[in-house]
Amino acid sequence: MIQEYLVYLAMKGCTEGTRNGMNKTLSALYKHTNAGINTTEEQIRKYCIWLKRKGLKKSTINVTMHRIKGYFKYLKKEGHILYDPAEDIKVERLKNLPQNIPSHEQIEMLMAQPDTETLIGKRDRAILELLYTSAMRKREVTNLDIYDVNLKKKEIFIREGKGKRDRVVPIGKEAIKWMNKYIEIVRKRYIKDSEEKALFISELTGRRLKHASIYDVIERYRDKIKDGQKLSPHRIRHACAIGMLRNGANIRIIQKMLGHKRLDTTQIYTKLNIEDLKTAHHKYHPRDKMKALESGKKP
Repeated sequence: MIQEYLVYLAMKGCTEGTRNGMNKTLSALYKHTNAGINTTEEQIRKYCIWLKRKGLKKSTINVTMHRIKGYFKYLKKEGHILYDPAEDIKVERLKNLPQNIPSHEQIEMLMAQPDTETLIGKRDRAILELLYTSAMRKREVTNLDIYDVNLKKKEIFIREGKGKRDRVVPIGKEAIKWMNKYIEIVRKRYIKDSEEKALFISELTGRRLKHASIYDVIERYRDKIKDGQKLSPHRIRHACAIGMLRNGANIRIIQKMLGHKRLDTTQIYTKLNIEDLKTAHHKYHPRDKMKALESGKKP
């Protein structure tokens, strides 16, 4: 039944990564309970307790339980089981603030690392600029075709992003500058097949960059900047969203940029902004500042 569910998820537009995660979760559950679709509510609860005893993070356990609930809900809906054993199991939907988000200063340091006198440096700079200006996911970047880019209109067409949803995102001046250099100078040198549609090309194969290659791009430079170990494509995506919010962007604009289906997914960033406001209020509000000065403390 697991394979049937995975096919169903594929038809819904779930990515291969999501399906692989689901397969791993359900296979582990079945191995633990040895009961298949006849797994009971008590067995699922005991499995959850076992995961906690293993020392897994609360967020990891919650993801696992949400996957299990979705699976058994599907089995009941399709008539494979009469009773959903996970239906009464309550799982908190965590909406944590992103952790270890690079600052604007760190991003600027990252952008300065590629040697733009070289072909690979120009390509890497274009990728980094695009990640930060557009908040695209790594798969969305590598899935881009050359025809998805309209530098004159200052926009990128993202075809079948997460959830198979298309969207158009704007790109800034610096990204346009380096994308132009990459396309005009580097891409034509890297491609081995004139019919190649991919935007970003591997210097090794002459074909489309693989998803993991985006990590490799960041890996090349992150050790040269402060706290570089915290950098990743997704953290750069967060940095874009947080930077826009701090500069006054409407939350629904950010939702469209990120390609979130639900607004509450985007609203985790507003919580971070509230913390910014609290810090600023404590530091700059006249009354708090005066009290701090009177006590001899820094505001």
